Amino acid sequence: MATLDKNSNIAKTIWHDALQCSPKPFGWGLDFGNIRVIENGTAFHVQGKVKGWIKVQLKDNRYNVAITPDENSGSEVLYEFVSLDNLVSLVDENVKCGVSAYNFICSKLGLLHKEAV
Repeated sequence: MATLDKNSNIAKTIWHDALQCSPKPFGWGLDFGNIRVIENGTAFHVQGKVKGWIKVQLKDNRYNVAITPDENSGSEVLYEFVSLDNLVSLVDENVKCGVSAYNFICSKLGLLHKEAV
């Protein structure tokens, strides 16, 4: 029961302190019936240029954001060490530009991007 309460509190923080503070999420085609509490965060479905699931999870006082497009569920894009202040902008840029704009979005928001090796 304590884990559920912890996960719910983290999800509430994400929604209350970041996502609900901006009008941008209303342009993402959110299905409010599909918002979920997950381990250390929340997940929700969007329907912009990217149609898919967004998972936001707390890790070491920052957030990991995973974006899994519906059309290619094997191509998850992961952003790590995202501040609460950058969550809305990060999701908004992905919904508008698509997941192929990973490097552009990282440079625009000042995030470190991963190189394939």
